[in-house]
Amino acid sequence: MKKPILLFFIFYVWVYALTSCSVLRAEEVKSEKGVCEASGSLDWVELADYDGLFYSIPKRKDRHGSIDTSNDWYDGVYSMLNTWTGALENCAGNDYEECSRIIEHMTHLSEQKKTLYNWSGREDWDYIWESTFWNNTSLVVLLNAYKVATDRVEVPADVHSQIGAWMKKAVKSNKQLYLANVNKSFNNHQLQWLRANALYGLLWNDSKALKVSEKGLNTFMKKNKTKEGALKFEAYRGSRGLWYHGRAYMAIFGIADTLEQAGIKVYDKEFKDALNKSVNFYIDASADNTLIYKWAKRKKSNNGNYKIQEQGHTGNSWVGMFINNVGKDYPDTIKKLYDSETVQEHFFDSLSYADAGFWEVLDSECFYPVYKQGKF
Repeated sequence: MKKPILLFFIFYVWVYALTSCSVLRAEEVKSEKGVCEASGSLDWVELADYDGLFYSIPKRKDRHGSIDTSNDWYDGVYSMLNTWTGALENCAGNDYEECSRIIEHMTHLSEQKKTLYNWSGREDWDYIWESTFWNNTSLVVLLNAYKVATDRVEVPADVHSQIGAWMKKAVKSNKQLYLANVNKSFNNHQLQWLRANALYGLLWNDSKALKVSEKGLNTFMKKNKTKEGALKFEAYRGSRGLWYHGRAYMAIFGIADTLEQAGIKVYDKEFKDALNKSVNFYIDASADNTLIYKWAKRKKSNNGNYKIQEQGHTGNSWVGMFINNVGKDYPDTIKKLYDSETVQEHFFDSLSYADAGFWEVLDSECFYPVYKQGKF
């Protein structure tokens, strides 16, 4: 073969190989997530809108309030956090302007005095609940958004350090709900702090914080274990026993995924088997509520008829997480999920909703896509 022909042949093979690899990589990246788009945007939010929502918040005056209370503060927090989840999802869909807004807003919040700080100490359960529960929920949303943004937009080192210093203080101050151990329980409320703490540890490479969340997750799984697979401290919650199972699953997967990203092995066989057993209990008890009665009749911190278990989209948004993270090991459970009337109604049939709310944080269509006829 003549030298020019040989060189051309080598060049052709080289170009073909690069092209093939590029196409393969593109297909692999595309398959990592589904549709990432939402209606919410931080472009709608003025920095002054955070006044009275995330800082400078007075203590609640009443002793028996609930998240069902309708007032300007609750409405404002709900609206703000839903806007953040929309921004998070848009950024995940490579809307770089939205990613930059997330960083801008995080920078602003880090400059405010005691933003999302706990104000209650441990003096009263209602105060602890009001501050740490809502603060931890907010921190989880903001930290997830910041994680997505920093994966796509470069943040100056000094700005990242400034945000980290604020976040460390905020997360530490909101540990009180986790420490309170009210009535010796350990439920999804405590998991919210562990999730925020794990996200902080991942973003700022804090190995101590990561170990604390790892230990806390293991403790939660141990303390809630029942032979039937129920999460007992969620099952105690009366008419919302199964509802709170769903909240717990979302937090469990959120913590586990974060720790895994930090290089900490969580999804071993024991952990996956425990989750699978609990999910099977959830599916069975959703079809036959009598299976949860022996716990739900305690009606702990929740009103309503425990014999009628409340269900909704929020309590079933973990299904995509289960399928993506551990589902391949449990094909029989996957079949049960698809056959469950509850899961079909409140998860699969809800996938066409525009975006996830702040309870879910990471929308399944974007981060945990699943098979549904006509989708993905």
